[in-house]
Amino acid sequence: MRVAVSKADLDKEAQDLWVFDVATGRGVPITANKYREGAQAPAWSPDGSQVAYVALRDGHFGLYRRASNGEGPEELVYQHQAPITLTTGRWTDVF
Repeated sequence: MRVAVSKADLDKEAQDLWVFDVATGRGVPITANKYREGAQAPAWSPDGSQVAYVALRDGHFGLYRRASNGEGPEELVYQHQAPITLTTGRWTDVF
């Protein structure tokens, strides 16, 4: 079983998204945000291979997705000037 969490970095005043294996405690970073950026509200793909999340980057709010093993680049799915919220823990075939 794996869980996705937002983990604070107090030095950067940022929050990064991590995926942890519950059995081993091993964590994989999904994001590497810059100063005062953040990622939150993770949602798993149905097969568990990807995680979608909301992030603040360069003053813009966006909905992103990335492989849940941390490999490969993240993909910007939607961007907006105002805050957005991902309100589900799972997604459907919308992506």
